[in-house]
Amino acid sequence: MERHFRFFLGVVRRTTTAKQLGFHYEASNNEFGLSLLYDEARQNFLKGYYPCKEKDTVHLAAISTRILYGNTSKLSDKLDLHCILPAHLLMSKEKAAEMKSKTTKALKDVKSNNVSHLQQEFLTCCRHFRTYGSTFFIAEVYMSQPHTSHLRAHCGVNDYGLHLISTTSMVLVASYDHRELKWSYDSGKPFLEVYARVQRHQMTIRTPQAAYIYMLLNKLSGQGDS
Repeated sequence: MERHFRFFLGVVRRTTTAKQLGFHYEASNNEFGLSLLYDEARQNFLKGYYPCKEKDTVHLAAISTRILYGNTSKLSDKLDLHCILPAHLLMSKEKAAEMKSKTTKALKDVKSNNVSHLQQEFLTCCRHFRTYGSTFFIAEVYMSQPHTSHLRAHCGVNDYGLHLISTTSMVLVASYDHRELKWSYDSGKPFLEVYARVQRHQMTIRTPQAAYIYMLLNKLSGQGDS
């Protein structure tokens, strides 16, 4: 969801499209605003809301390591890893050790020591993720077409569309463009009905935040009430 941060010393405005992030600097002093955007993106990355290739995960982890710990970065304990890597990748000791080793090696490719430059590099990478800019909700997703299934998911909505990330595997199960979606919601009900035309997926998304998902779909799609 688009957010605008306005400060006495300057303004940083974030705008998102389906696959692009733009920074519009309206004053020279904007480090605080940039830091807020970076912190928001980093927290979403750590929660696993940006499913991506391993090389991108390692690159983002290396950037965060340099920002947080400088040139003397040493990933010596689990706490450090939880500050730089998605939690679901640290569930096993073997995977955690593997990611630690790869992140340490990737540090040599992080050339800059300037925090603002590093934060921008982190955000530039994140802008390519389809789920970037999403507001997420925990939901139970019941598929009725083309087959019957159930998924507990992080349901994300942004200006691209609707995204479903499995809460178990943190894998991006599906992304639907707003243009292919139809949805309906009965006021006061804890669910909404969604139909994806291209995949012919008919689903019920059940969550106490169903009304918020409905409002976001209407607002970010530009379609109004569907």
